[in-house]
Amino acid sequence: MQSKRVLWERIIKLFEKDYPSVTSKTDILTLAVNTLEKLPHFHWTGIYWLNNDVLELDYYIGKPTDHVHINVGQGVCGTAVSENRDIIIEDVLKIDNYLTCSNETRSEIVVLIKKSDGTILGQIDVDSDQVGAFDETDRSNMEIIANKISNYIENN
Repeated sequence: MQSKRVLWERIIKLFEKDYPSVTSKTDILTLAVNTLEKLPHFHWTGIYWLNNDVLELDYYIGKPTDHVHINVGQGVCGTAVSENRDIIIEDVLKIDNYLTCSNETRSEIVVLIKKSDGTILGQIDVDSDQVGAFDETDRSNMEIIANKISNYIENN
């Protein structure tokens, strides 16, 4: 299997190749989620938007979830917003505030989508069926995509 770094280089190139064809918010979300889902350790990928104090699920790929609305401070997604930081959870079974979306999920990463002034717009949420699937390489590359989403939203 290729190294994670090489896989991410390909994913970012693929995303940037198709980015100029984006003409709507739906396009940018679809491009982001569909591109990220190509990574082998991603088994659920979605975008949540922050609306007042509630995260609302928008576009996603994976099994349906009951968690289409998550209050700020609740679960990993809500905690990321309340603490204004990206979060990597190595093993979801070892944390108390995990909201179970799928019994297969073992690790999770949440990367915030922020405006240029730091205001949180939403987040990219990814689950994996592998323990310890996510690391700083994933976070930093997901941040590139989160910034592209934010730039598009702010400028269109």
